[in-house]
Amino acid sequence: LDFTGRTLDQELGNGWSEGVHPDDLDRCLRTYVESFDRRQDFSMEYRLRRADGEYRWILNNGMARFGPDGIFLGYMGSAVDISERKQAESRLNAQYDITRILSESASMAEAAPKILQSICSCLDWQYGEIWQVDQGTNILTSRASWHLPSQDLAEFWSASRQVTFASGVGSPGRVWQTCQPTWIPDVTADNNFSRKSLAAEAGLHSACAFPIHRGDEAFGVMGFFSREIRKPDEALLQMMSNVGSQMGLFAERKRAERALRESEARLKLAMESARMGYWELEVDTRKITRSEGLERILGVTPGSLKSNQADFLAMVHPEDREKIRLRAERALQTTEISDSEYRIVRPDGSIRWIAGRGHAIFGSDGHVSVLLGLSTDITERKQVEEALRDSESLRRTIFDSEPECVKL
Repeated sequence: LDFTGRTLDQELGNGWSEGVHPDDLDRCLRTYVESFDRRQDFSMEYRLRRADGEYRWILNNGMARFGPDGIFLGYMGSAVDISERKQAESRLNAQYDITRILSESASMAEAAPKILQSICSCLDWQYGEIWQVDQGTNILTSRASWHLPSQDLAEFWSASRQVTFASGVGSPGRVWQTCQPTWIPDVTADNNFSRKSLAAEAGLHSACAFPIHRGDEAFGVMGFFSREIRKPDEALLQMMSNVGSQMGLFAERKRAERALRESEARLKLAMESARMGYWELEVDTRKITRSEGLERILGVTPGSLKSNQADFLAMVHPEDREKIRLRAERALQTTEISDSEYRIVRPDGSIRWIAGRGHAIFGSDGHVSVLLGLSTDITERKQVEEALRDSESLRRTIFDSEPECVKL
């Protein structure tokens, strides 16, 4: 009675099979028949509806009872609520599946429909959808969906495709605005749910939605619907939030990969040169952007060096400035990678050797638009080379001046 939420009077005469989930009923009935035919104990798991409409998973162990004359008397058994265990298993399966899908997918467009299907299948939702922020109009538009084979659900998807949401409007719009998940036990009883009538026609009740986000910024929303009335599940919402963050990181990584592929020069330099300072020169404005790594090499406080070419050349050793200037001019006329070694004078007066590699990026007009480069401190290498040269010079001096030592 505690489990079902009904009184004893309500329970007496209540049709047991009417409370079993439709998807589990045939399997349960077959189990009872087999127990009767074979005179064997049985054990089965299925969902049973409570008085409040919520389905819970139970583990039912029992046996068919027969009198001394072999007459069937009924069934006797015990039932244990295993909903938490089943939910934990389902969530673990969903998380594993989502991780696998993301690892195997080349883009969010490829991964999204598979993730929708996985979440619906593992977590028992009948309909899933994805909304994405349109950068041009700054509204949420429907991008993809997955649902169980059903004409009603297909019509719900068709109608939803025509709907858009501004920030803060409707369930998807509120999730987008707040970057927080939401749960609606019954959308047909929620006056703030804009697709209330559409959901009612499709037989949908409970809904949850969560953001696809990077940090506190949402750029998409995932929503799921059930034909059952389901109470808010904070653990499930937390899992969904983690999935949204995981998808956001995936989308960001793919965006970065696309940007990297669009600039073959940057990709080549980044792969060939690790832990180097990076710089970028806009040819028209002569504005230079430097990485913090390069600023550390130059010995300046991050952000203190002005973003123009003249200030950088002022740090180059006077004996090397002309060489660097000529190499820069040559780089503007060729697609070849330019290498150079030169000295810089740090603000504290110390002199450091720098190895630089630069490359020109040509625009659609055939002119150089940007110079890209990587720099690294090679002072220690230069010191070793100088020490080797001094050692070789000393050796030659000894052997040239004392030939008898060689004979001995």
